[in-house]
Amino acid sequence: MGMTDEEVDKALRAARLLMFKHPVAVQAAFSAFVEEGRRFSATSEGKALRETLATSDGMHQLRAVFEVGTMNALTASDTSSAPTAIVEACARVLSERHLAERLSRVFEGDD
Repeated sequence: MGMTDEEVDKALRAARLLMFKHPVAVQAAFSAFVEEGRRFSATSEGKALRETLATSDGMHQLRAVFEVGTMNALTASDTSSAPTAIVEACARVLSERHLAERLSRVFEGDD
């Protein structure tokens, strides 16, 4: 597409950092996008696009990138001050036996 691997990596890291620096704002924006998407998918044009995207390999890959990059911390509609999944992930790592290794894997290469 025109971006180098390094530029893509940097953009993905920046997006993840933004999410964890400003979780409330990112959650609110995500919820707004989800609601808009739901409104659009109720239209005939939206239904057609949804059917096309449901079988798209690219969409499946994008979803995987999104889920890993956000650690599944965003929810379709959330009114809490921080995405519940972030709180749950923090609680879960308290019992992590190999926490240092996990953190190395998750944050390797972060600036």
